[in-house]
Amino acid sequence: MFIVSFPDNIGLLAFFESEPIFNNAEDFHFAYKKTDIHGMSVIFAFSATSGWIQAIIEFNGIEVSRYLMEGVESFKIVKDLKGEYISSEIEFEDTRTKVEIRVAPSISVEFATLVR
Repeated sequence: MFIVSFPDNIGLLAFFESEPIFNNAEDFHFAYKKTDIHGMSVIFAFSATSGWIQAIIEFNGIEVSRYLMEGVESFKIVKDLKGEYISSEIEFEDTRTKVEIRVAPSISVEFATLVR
């Protein structure tokens, strides 16, 4: 499965306010990192050719949590009253997972799965 729809490099650069920390353009595999004012970081990585997204949460450089979702067909940058966030919905036969990753004003990562 491939990620067929995702923000372009400029959109991701604007969202994370930095260049990718990992970039493999041949495989469309990228990783971005953002650190907030509290020392909390998120590393957001995705592979368009393999169809997965990942979020790694660190505090002061120490990993505290890791999320991985396979079967991703798309993700986008959405804006609401709280600000911008990365959004994706992944549906399988018996589950639906909603992903929300915020980087400002503080780091927030939510992977919520509903079993049908």
